[in-house]
Amino acid sequence: MPPAPERADRVPRKPPRIARLRLVLGYLVMIGAFFVNRGEPRWWALSLIVLGSAIRIWAAGSLVKIAELSTDGPYALSRNPLYVGSFLGGVGLALFVHSAALLAFFVVTFVVCYWVQVAWEERLLAQEHGQSFRDYCQNVARFIPSRWSPAALHSHFSVRQLIENCELTHQALWVVMILGLITQAYLKKMGIGFSLP
Repeated sequence: MPPAPERADRVPRKPPRIARLRLVLGYLVMIGAFFVNRGEPRWWALSLIVLGSAIRIWAAGSLVKIAELSTDGPYALSRNPLYVGSFLGGVGLALFVHSAALLAFFVVTFVVCYWVQVAWEERLLAQEHGQSFRDYCQNVARFIPSRWSPAALHSHFSVRQLIENCELTHQALWVVMILGLITQAYLKKMGIGFSLP
């Protein structure tokens, strides 16, 4: 028997299609980095990737998705710290491989997909948590922190949540990709390999 349709006033449990593309497009950016890697990495750009990863790890280890309203740790500074970390990592990746085209593609697709994703999540959280979520929105910025909150120091970070939220797999993928790009750059210096002109 098929599931009952969602009531018109209820937010669907699945995000809109365009928001679901965010992962596919993110992987395309990662793969694209190998095609545009010119072999002279901008080492300073790794700091953006590391910062983005650190923010994602802190956020994923502090997040119980939908079931609880996470408002401490990184969520006391930004309502979407996972996405802030992802953005920093993607920008860092494009800068690391010297690609303005990859940077433009990443920024445009990120803004479109995550704008839709965040709008859907906020409607869902308002439905699930009501006034608590609306109060939270009044006090915490959507992305870029506008003020310091002492609650950021009281994180309920858990390695178990980090694992449940699949963040270790995500971070392992980033490590493998960066090592691959460094190896590719080294091989190009040796006269082996290819990239798009």
